[in-house]
Amino acid sequence: APLWWLEAHRAEMVVYADTTALPQVDYGLQSPLFGDPRPMERISLASKKWLEESTKMTEAFCQQLSKTPEGRAVIGIQAACGVYGEWHYWGFSKNEPDMSAAMTQNFRTWAKEKYQTEENLQTAWQDDNITFATIEVPGLADRASSRGIFRNPKTEQYAIDYYRNQHELVASHIIHFCKTIKENWSRPIITGTFYGYFFSLFGREVAGGHLEFRKVLESEYVDYLSAPQCYTPKARKNGEVYRSRGLLTSCLLNKKLWLDEMDIEPNLHYPTINDAYKYLASGRAITRRNMIYSLLKGMGLWFYDYGISGVEFDDFHLKYIGVGGWWDHPDIMKDIAAIKKIVDDKVAAKESYTSDADVLFVFDTESAYATASLDGQNPMSDLAIDWTYLAAFRSGIACDAIHLGDLEKVNLDQYKAVIFGNTYALSIAQKVFIKSKVAKNGRHLIWNYAPGFIDKEDLNVSAVSDLIGINLNTTTLTDTVRLALTSPVAQFLANENSLLSQVSNKAFAPAFAVADQAATPLAYYQENQQTASAFKTFDNYTSWYIAAPAKEEKNNLLRYILSQTKAHRYTDDPTAV
Repeated sequence: APLWWLEAHRAEMVVYADTTALPQVDYGLQSPLFGDPRPMERISLASKKWLEESTKMTEAFCQQLSKTPEGRAVIGIQAACGVYGEWHYWGFSKNEPDMSAAMTQNFRTWAKEKYQTEENLQTAWQDDNITFATIEVPGLADRASSRGIFRNPKTEQYAIDYYRNQHELVASHIIHFCKTIKENWSRPIITGTFYGYFFSLFGREVAGGHLEFRKVLESEYVDYLSAPQCYTPKARKNGEVYRSRGLLTSCLLNKKLWLDEMDIEPNLHYPTINDAYKYLASGRAITRRNMIYSLLKGMGLWFYDYGISGVEFDDFHLKYIGVGGWWDHPDIMKDIAAIKKIVDDKVAAKESYTSDADVLFVFDTESAYATASLDGQNPMSDLAIDWTYLAAFRSGIACDAIHLGDLEKVNLDQYKAVIFGNTYALSIAQKVFIKSKVAKNGRHLIWNYAPGFIDKEDLNVSAVSDLIGINLNTTTLTDTVRLALTSPVAQFLANENSLLSQVSNKAFAPAFAVADQAATPLAYYQENQQTASAFKTFDNYTSWYIAAPAKEEKNNLLRYILSQTKAHRYTDDPTAV
């Protein structure tokens, strides 16, 4: 909503749970996205007045533009709102939304639709006095998780429900506006959105990530999803591993296109600058790497040119040292054209896409609702997701990544190893499928942290033990978490500088340890010498468990585990991928 609209409807604005909104000063001609990462004055996405007026304006825009010569050249429209148009809730990177009257009313309506009766509501929220009319959005105290990284669904359903309501609201807006565009354009048109971000969310998935990925993915009104590439960890510089932000194989399985937004600057310089040829070589390498990854996944991409290349800050002053646009160099443009021609030829020949990956990552969004939401309270968001994914690439293997909800759609015969990243909430049906269909044919199952730990009634470590086939118990960590690797792992990593893997610079809870004499230890907690990782071989599969995924570039332990599977390794050098 523009500034004049916000001023006229201040009651419709977002209210943050932990801070006062920063007023946006109108400096005249400026980006409407100015200040988006901060807790700015923005419209509450629960505002019915905003939704009604935005819908009318979108209808009018589409109806009128589609009849113009310019409109006849448009092939698609992207629906955008939230932080930087990427459908993150306002202020999510460091702050907590949304305590506004509009969101409160939306939450009351949502709860009534879910629970139907106040008796059901009171039972779920364990509050004999709550009514639909007295529901409020939870404040900071109610958003804090009771079990460290986890919420107990039995006692903390109130907070879980609020976040689910918030995420479902955002997803419904995306579908609503894509539908509005299609129905008001004068001919068929492609619609898409920034959504489905799974990696590089800085531990803020619950506050403003994209947890209703499947709802958007399965909508008939959304043709494609898009996102910038991963920014962290270790993703932007030369020699690092390019990774898309989303679960691309799930997009393929649901017949949706994913478009990677290329926004890593090649950093071109004037030819007169010392070592300009090195900058050009660097820019070409980055551009080739980024394009090729997207295309090898059967997906597409676009280039987002922010402006003049080679601009840098010198002693806090902007200094222009560059040339034209970000990719404005004949050699880079030739590379782009050559790579595009390869793909165009394959499309013209009607070649179908197939993946050669033989390692499958399984990730989940449902688990996030029962994990900590406040800033800095969930280190496993980075460890079990971002760092583990990077470690797999560093291991020299090729992998696909899917949402847990698509596991039954996959051709499992393709995969020698399946890594379960953050599958903390598993239904009975999902557990049965994993045990009967995934754990077979000599396959290797690799488990991170707490698979199946979240139960509707409790948080249950015995459920984890039953699922992975390795007995676990809880343990207590009080210091920086480091793992000491056992002899087989150490021998494999004989050329490494260190045989200690640093997991986290502070302790986390709950923490788990292996208590199974039939399991072979791989690593110990340095603090208490309890087993932090082990494996166990069964008749038709092998189960590997990692209680504390490492926060390091090479993630030595996962690299060792993957070396013991039948997955093809294209290189043994972790710096060469």
